[in-house]
Amino acid sequence: MTAALDQALAWQQQSLQLVSRTFALTIPQLPEALRAAVGNGYLLCRIADTIEDDPVMPWEEKAHWQQVFLQVVEGQVEPAVFAEGFAAQLSADMPEAEHDL
Repeated sequence: MTAALDQALAWQQQSLQLVSRTFALTIPQLPEALRAAVGNGYLLCRIADTIEDDPVMPWEEKAHWQQVFLQVVEGQVEPAVFAEGFAAQLSADMPEAEHDL
């Protein structure tokens, strides 16, 4: 593995610990070949949940960010476009781990 991949997987594991109590315990129990992919998939779903969970963001704005996130997943929008734009709109009421995610 490259240093960048090692760093990304370490961040993924740390994020799992911070945003999930249940999955953070079960994903490491999977066969090693599945851990990174399942962990990544979980965190992608967690991003969608973060959009929905913001207690301050209006529904119309949530719908917009869900659409942009879907476009990222489909490869139509650069992840940085979503990350920078959404981070600027995410409520301060949301936990720091959600902001980092």
